[in-house]
Amino acid sequence: MVLALLAVAAPSPAQAVPAATIPTGRDLAELRDYRFSLLGLRADTAAERLVAARGGTILSPELHIWRVPSSAAVELVPQLRRSGALRFAEEDGPVFRHGHLTDPLALPPIGWHHYRIGSDRAEPPGPGIPISIIDSGLDMTHMEFSARPNTVLLNGQFIEGGADGYHGTIVSSTAAAPTDTRGAVGVYPQAVLRTYDIEFLSESSIVQGISRTLAAGRSVINLSIGGEEPSRSIYEAIVNAFGRGSIVVAAAGNERLLDDPPIYPASFPHVLTVGSTNQVDQPSQFSSSSPAVDLVAPGEAIPWQHPTDPAVHGTATGTSFASPQAAAATAWVWTARNALEKTQLLDLMRLSARDVNTPGPDDRTGHGVLDIPSALARAAPSVDPLEPNDDIDHVKARGIFRLAARPLTAPGRRRAAYKARLHASEDPHDVYRVWIPGRREVSMTVRPNANVDAAVWAPRTQNVLERGSVRRRHLVASSARPGGRTEILRVENRTTRGYYAYLDLFPARGVRSASYSLGIRARALPSRPSTRR
Repeated sequence: MVLALLAVAAPSPAQAVPAATIPTGRDLAELRDYRFSLLGLRADTAAERLVAARGGTILSPELHIWRVPSSAAVELVPQLRRSGALRFAEEDGPVFRHGHLTDPLALPPIGWHHYRIGSDRAEPPGPGIPISIIDSGLDMTHMEFSARPNTVLLNGQFIEGGADGYHGTIVSSTAAAPTDTRGAVGVYPQAVLRTYDIEFLSESSIVQGISRTLAAGRSVINLSIGGEEPSRSIYEAIVNAFGRGSIVVAAAGNERLLDDPPIYPASFPHVLTVGSTNQVDQPSQFSSSSPAVDLVAPGEAIPWQHPTDPAVHGTATGTSFASPQAAAATAWVWTARNALEKTQLLDLMRLSARDVNTPGPDDRTGHGVLDIPSALARAAPSVDPLEPNDDIDHVKARGIFRLAARPLTAPGRRRAAYKARLHASEDPHDVYRVWIPGRREVSMTVRPNANVDAAVWAPRTQNVLERGSVRRRHLVASSARPGGRTEILRVENRTTRGYYAYLDLFPARGVRSASYSLGIRARALPSRPSTRR
């Protein structure tokens, strides 16, 4: 019954973000159904030594995420929970690749996809922002890659036969095959290409791959992989990547004709999600649909060169091969327009797409077909400040990031003003740290262009989706005026000691996107009249 309900009811944007939960009882016992589990720890040296001693492997040093044999995890979780060192625990579940290979009956014109996305109408730049491919291994004996410059292997590359084993090589070819008079040509052939081989299709390998790419520096990361269950570990890895200046591009999935479930990481916020189109710019029948789809690119019959025989070509079909086109285009545009901040670039790639299918953004094609010349020429959107800030653990110290986000107001500062934007699936919350001085009233005024709701949370709040009695204890103020009207929240602090509270802004139900201006002002509280006679 649960599976049937999930098949017909996609989660709301808030549900798409997996909570940091610690399993107990039956949920904890069910970790044994998997060979390995993932543990998210706090920065606790003793706890990390304990996990390492029980066979743990560190996947993301900056996030303190470990892979542990599930038999050990079931015993460790209660102990780590009691010590306060555990943030979450989950199974190391499998993922799958989006796409399959077909032997062509009649080869399409070589490189037809270039003419649909405009890479034929602009000259790509030299090496700049790297493209990082996290996938199966890259065949460095392939004629396209054996002498290709600017190719960096982030780990050992293991190549096996069959469609899945060659998947990463074709994804890399679609993104960055060189111009060398033979075979295919990638969208950004001169790019610095980094590859990480996820030899085993698991959540842990994706987390480790993202961590390794971040250690190599800023890049555009392509994930032509995914699954139907949201992983907290992968979500944190993506938020960390975005916060450190990288862009994650993900294939939307090929499940539209198979109940069309949400696919992750494509459905996570701050991911450029790419669906597939055919030769006449119509969405591919198989391409998964959801509000998370940002744009589309050709994903049917994408040509690739046989590894050793120049006379033989194959074709690849799936959103797996649409995604690297968008990743390569994003790296190209960022190289050409290197002053762009990450939020500007993400919105630019969406807004510059060529609208197809139905007018305006839709769940099949997002904003439209990837359009490189338009992205190179269109005016840059404004910066969306302080992203990522979707929840309290994005902005407090020792949450996902080691340092706290810059507060809107701080001790000694009485006023602040900001402009920012929200999107139901891409940026569902804006959470800010606000200093509430002693003996002051702080007023927060939100002027949106669409219906935006607001709440202020107490310092001990864990996340902005708290429910029940915990919500009642921690919610300081809220405002939800209809119709895009101005929201005003006031917080009084009658003590002498100041503190940081958390302001949460989010689009109201049914609102796809909104922009707003935010003003904050503190004033002294009037003295209470004396009751003495």
